[in-house]
Amino acid sequence: FGFYFWNHLKIFIPNMLHLSSGVYSAGVILALGFIYIILIRNIKLKIIIHRFIFLYCIINFLLFLYAFSTHIKNKIFVKINNENDLKVDMSSDIINSEKPNIYYIIFDGMLSIEKAKSMGMIDSKKINELINLEDFLYVNKSFSNYDTTYLSLASIHYVNYMQNEKSPPYKSRFNYFPMMMTYNKNIPLIKLLNKNNYKYIWTGNSWADCRSTESINCINKQSLIPPILKKFSSNSPFCHILNRLPFNESLKCQNLLPPDLVFRVKLAMSQIEKPFFMFNHINMPHPPYDRHKNCNIADFKDNKIGYGASYNCALLKINNFIKYIGEKDPSALVVIQSDHGWSFNNIVAERASIFNAFKVPKKCVNKNDLPKSNTNTLKLILNCALNLNLIYDENLHFTSEKEGSDKYGFLKKYKTSEFK
Repeated sequence: FGFYFWNHLKIFIPNMLHLSSGVYSAGVILALGFIYIILIRNIKLKIIIHRFIFLYCIINFLLFLYAFSTHIKNKIFVKINNENDLKVDMSSDIINSEKPNIYYIIFDGMLSIEKAKSMGMIDSKKINELINLEDFLYVNKSFSNYDTTYLSLASIHYVNYMQNEKSPPYKSRFNYFPMMMTYNKNIPLIKLLNKNNYKYIWTGNSWADCRSTESINCINKQSLIPPILKKFSSNSPFCHILNRLPFNESLKCQNLLPPDLVFRVKLAMSQIEKPFFMFNHINMPHPPYDRHKNCNIADFKDNKIGYGASYNCALLKINNFIKYIGEKDPSALVVIQSDHGWSFNNIVAERASIFNAFKVPKKCVNKNDLPKSNTNTLKLILNCALNLNLIYDENLHFTSEKEGSDKYGFLKKYKTSEFK
């Protein structure tokens, strides 16, 4: 029970109960406790430790029940975002019979090109060699809705801001991405897509891997090994040995897709019928900085150099993807953007500044009113693909406090027009 519940506690329970060392700290405590029970000969001491471990598991179980009941009672999503907020007929359909596939790609922590240039991450003279955005519109001065992944990706799936400076403070991440994908059956984006006969595909990463539901399709191979065991042992000799044995893939620890967009798209095309909406979350240039600029494996000690190399690798992956889609799915609608930017000096404008490019038919674009945020770019895509009339949100950016802070759950609002 302890191992299982702690796997969820970091998301479930109020932040003041989080351990700063993260998800494995409880596992270490339990493991040491059991070792002590085996090694210690003093019966009374054994009983005390045994009771402590038992009590610890019971507390975890009660906290789990508390968190789950809090989730059930929490109506923030329903108040701020429901079908009426979309201001459209949810049953409306695209006029054209041939519906295009939609690729929505998130590169985690990817700065805007202009900010990356100013920081010396990329050579401005070679930018056209690094990435060819000829068929895309790249939007300068774009900003994320929020400064954290779990809020930004949640807002994308709610097609709207979910939380603002006036909202009641949240106590945990349970209602946000990725937990919402499993426990919330009324996600506006997925409902809207399904009602227009689109299949929703999710390809994730080690932080948030896809979990199949009735309305969510995964293209990664599902493993029979429980997620908690994989997470607990992924960096241990156990998984390294198991993955090299001639077992069926479902019996191996690692079933995550590599951060290669072309590979992921090939799998989607081979497994899922058109039309589909493919949500790709690539965990780069976010740490760990384990790629050279040519995408060969690396191990950088300097964060800024490592980020720059990872950023250039991301550009290379984007370029390869653009070429592949141009050949194999030329009618597709595409968004390539980031969930938030990056800053080495805690500068809000840098953390807010994102890479934001999209590909849609020219008739769908008003160059005098280009979308400059996560949700507004999504609305442009949905308007174009589904013949809707979703209204753009105000261009705002919200910052959040880290877990452990007394102000965790409160947000601060910025108007992006204020950013330089």
